[in-house]
Order: sequence, then C-alpha cells, then structure tokens
Amino acid sequence: MKTIVITTVLICSFAFGQGTQMDLYEYQLQANTNLKIKNGRISFIAVKPAKDAKDEMIFGYWLSNNTNANAVCLEVKDGQKSIAAVTAKDFSAKAKIQRTGNKSTATYTTGSGAAAVTIIVEADVVYDQTMPLGKAVQVDVKVKTSANKNLSTVMSLYADGFVNKIGSNGLTTSRMEKGKPVFPLVLLIGTTGTSVSTDNAEQKSAGKIIKLMSSSVTSTGDAVTMLSFRTHATTVKNYEKSAAQAVNVENVITVKKEKTELSLQNSASKSSPFPGDTLTYTIAYHNIGTSPAQDIVVSNVIPVNTFYVDKSAEGDGAEVTLDRRKVNPPQVGEVTSVSWKITKKVMPGEEGSVSFKAVVR
Repeated sequence: MKTIVITTVLICSFAFGQGTQMDLYEYQLQANTNLKIKNGRISFIAVKPAKDAKDEMIFGYWLSNNTNANAVCLEVKDGQKSIAAVTAKDFSAKAKIQRTGNKSTATYTTGSGAAAVTIIVEADVVYDQTMPLGKAVQVDVKVKTSANKNLSTVMSLYADGFVNKIGSNGLTTSRMEKGKPVFPLVLLIGTTGTSVSTDNAEQKSAGKIIKLMSSSVTSTGDAVTMLSFRTHATTVKNYEKSAAQAVNVENVITVKKEKTELSLQNSASKSSPFPGDTLTYTIAYHNIGTSPAQDIVVSNVIPVNTFYVDKSAEGDGAEVTLDRRKVNPPQVGEVTSVSWKITKKVMPGEEGSVSFKAVVR
C-alpha cells in the first residue's frame, strides 16, 4: 500500500467537463451467463447493466459469431495430428452444461473408444484483491483422452467489438459506438502456459478472431489443463483510464507487478455561471491500479474569481484541512485551497469523491 498526495487545480474559466465518476454497480460481470449457449454462441464473459433484469448480454468473447458457426473453434492435437476439431455448432448442440454457484462447466466428447476426446471448459468467479473490484472470471480448458498423448490445443474466440493488444499476453475488446470503443473494456489475459494472439492486433476494428494456444502437455489419460485465462471488465468510463487500468491488470497477472495509480476527474455544477451563483466542485478519484491505496491526500485551490463557502468541503471518510491567506489578526484570511485526507483504503477498481462549494464574484 502507498501514500499518495495529489494536487488538482480547477482553473480560470468555468467550462469544466461533466466528469466520469460512475456507480460501482452500474455494470457487473455476469458469472451465471458464462458458457451460456444462445443463438449458437457460447460466451466466456458478459457485461450488462446491473439494474437491468433481462438476461441479455451486452458484449463479450464468443466461440463464434452467428455467421460462422461451422468454423473450427477448438482443436486438439497429438503431436502434429489433429484428434479433435470442434465447431461452435457442434459444441452448442452437444455440450452438457452444469452450474454450481458461480461456476459453470461445459463437457463435450467427440469420437469413441480409443479415439474418444473429452473437452471440459470451466468458468468460475475468483476473488483477488488486485483485480478491479476484487474479482475476475477464470476459464480453464481441460482435455481427457483414453491414452497417453502429447497434447496441444488452440481455441479461437470471436470478439464483438474492437481488439487491442496490451502487454505481453493480454488484449482488450469493447463495443463500438460511432466508430469508437466505449466503456467498459473487457480484458482477456492468458496464464500458465497459455499465449494470446490476434491478427493485426493493433488495428482497432470489430469482429476479430482471437487465438489462445497452449504448450505441449503429456497426458496420462486423466484430464489435463490445456488453456487457462482470466477475463475482467474495467471499472472506468473514461476510455483512456480504462486502457491504463487494463494494462495494470495485465502486468499484475503476467509479471506479478502491482501498481497503485489513481485517476482524478474534476467537474463543476455549472459550465456558464453568473456572478452570485453558487457552484459545487467535485473531484472524483478512482483506483485504476492493482494495489490498495491509503492515506490519499487530494488538494485543490479555490478557483479565481470565486470565494469558498464556509463549511462546504466534504467527502466520505475524509478529513478536511483549509489553507487561508495570511492577514493580520484578528482578521481571518480567505480560504485559498482545500485538502482532503482520505482515511479509508481505496481498493483496486473502487472510487469516491470529495467536493466543496464556491460563490462566483
């Protein structure tokens, strides 16, 4: 954990943005829709508005899109020989899905006798304080054969939105609106011998096929884990900050590098105020890092051509300190800046805000 001191300035004109603070529960990971079969697709992660009761997925990673259900989405090899080439259509029709709590398991068998190959796909919500809001979806693909084999596996996933490569072994995808990626970004990060790649990864365009590939594993006739990856959703509406959070998550998973990083967004209650108007200034802070932040201090000067409203500075779990202009006693100088010491820990993905009021001169 680190102590962070931040100075933010609301300057001159009053044309501030609306800010990007969000309700933590505006969007949520849908653990119970993982591996759900719908319209020939199997989702590995889905995000939907938390307040929307409909069981509809906004976007995610899929085994196929509707127009390509006959394409091979999962191939298992013994050395150079293909022993299972599974299409999304077959998987959708034959896979048996079981759910226990947050965990979903899909079991698919192809071939028979000595040639039988069983593929087991497991998706489960795991809890880890380095992840945004402390949770992620862990996906494992296991393969079971009737005899010892030198196995390797390739899975092809379809991304609904644009795809962007991040770090050494991860990528993000997002829905597109008016040709631009929008919040939230969904992350896919390969772990334990699973590599992640996509053609033309840096080209931000929709409908990309993502490849997940395993190293060779010698099976013993028991189910062995061939592919392992984690999926997440970012918690920041601002695209630039979502991208930074995604990189931080990729780093903590692939190279075990934790980071404390805060995003700040300033906003004012009016963009074009008149003399005599009272404005509320809000500073939203958001932990886009992968380690808890504590003893955060946010400082903000009083904007020019305004004066501070007495006792208006506030913030949940914050201790307020005022700096005043020096004058001769018994006069009391005007407030020149406000500081808030955040007394609570701010975990990865969490946010909060502080505020004060000022009157336009």
